[in-house]
Order: sequence, then structure tokens, then C-alpha cells
Amino acid sequence: MKSLFTSESFSRRLTILLAAIALLASGIAIGGLTMNRTVSATGVTGATGATGATGATGATGANGLAYDCNATPYPGINLAACDLSGKNFITHDAPGANLTRAVAGSAIFGDKSAGCTKGRSNLVGANFTAFNGAGQQDINFQCVNLGVISFVGANLYGATFTGSYLYNINFSNADMRHSNFSNLGVAPGVGRTKFAVNLNFTHADLTGAIGLVQYLDTVWSDTFCPDGTNSGRGPSATCNGHGGTTSPRL
Repeated sequence: MKSLFTSESFSRRLTILLAAIALLASGIAIGGLTMNRTVSATGVTGATGATGATGATGATGANGLAYDCNATPYPGINLAACDLSGKNFITHDAPGANLTRAVAGSAIFGDKSAGCTKGRSNLVGANFTAFNGAGQQDINFQCVNLGVISFVGANLYGATFTGSYLYNINFSNADMRHSNFSNLGVAPGVGRTKFAVNLNFTHADLTGAIGLVQYLDTVWSDTFCPDGTNSGRGPSATCNGHGGTTSPRL
């Protein structure tokens, strides 16, 4: 009797069996039998949702600075960054005024007449930080009460302070070339009968200035003196005797 399992027959049947297993593994039904295979895949991104409702309105911010560039000067006036070229402040009281970064070429802050006959402008406590006299040689602070003031970093080239009260003033880093401090007024209510009290000229440039006086409370530190020399630093620093200055006056 011939064997049913000849090598040829067996090989063919094995091939058919393996093919059937492969088909079952792919999920194809054979003779009612099905082998399911799980396939993972990233789904399609869904549509963007609707925009949410608008949130509540935030609190109201603080009021900005009110600038009064064209107003008549008054106490506490804010003239920061204003162009004050040619403006006349004579006899106006504006203590506490803010003139930070203001430009004031040819501005008149004081009385040019002899003896201050028109009265004194009051700028006590004003802030002239980074004030810009625009390089004018006629910026006028004559006969002005200039107590407790910051001129830090100011451009005061050619400024005139004749007859003014100067006390508790910070001129640090100021450009004061060719300025005039002649015949300063006697500052009242500052504890001493002096023509100026507590002036700070640290890093200031006083080249060509006239009328400077070495007072007991004057601070010279790395200051360019009227003759162009440097004051030096420390207790012995001074511009007295370096052009444009006189002996101490009490």
C-alpha cells in the first residue's frame, strides 16, 4: 500500500498549514475560524474647542504723571522732560517742582537786575536731575532761592548763580563749565551766616567757572577745578587756589 505521507505530500501539506496559520493571524476567516490581531494607531486630532468667555476686567491702574509744560509755575509743578527754552520763572514760587530731564536753553529762573529788586524765585526742594541747559551761556539762576536741590548730572554750562541762595545742593556729575557763582546771597535759616552751605561738587566739571568759594561744607571729590586741574579725593581735596575761587568766606 502506498504511504499517504510521502515526502512530497508532507511538504505540500506543511506549506498549506503554515499559509493557513498566517492567514488566521492576519484576521482572515478560514473555515469559520478567525484569529483577531489588535493594531494600535494614533487617532486624528479633534477640532479646536470654542473660545472661552472673556475674563473679568482688571483693576484700574494708577494715574500717569500730569505734565504742565505750559502752565504758570506753582508749588510741586511737574515739568519733567518739558522744553522750557526761554521760559520766565521770575518771582514765581515753585518749591518742589520736578524739572528732571527738562530742556531749558535761555530760560530765566531769576532776576537779572542788580540787587535782586524784582524779588526771588523760590525753587526750594526742586529736582533738576539730568536737567539740560542746552549748552546756553545765559541760563539764569540769579537771585533764586535754591535750597535742598538736586542738580545731579545736569547740564549747567555757563549758568549764572549771582545773588542766589545756595544751600544743601548736590551738583554731582554736573557740567558746570564757565558757570558764575559771584556775589552769592546770604542764605537765611541755614544755621550760619554763609554765602553757601553744604554744596557737593563730586565729579562735577567746573572748568572756567568764576566766583567759587571754598566753604567748610563744600565737597570736592574728583572735581575738575576752574583751571582744569583735579581736586583730588579725601579730606585734603579742594579747588581753592585752582582758578576762579577766593578764600573761604564765613
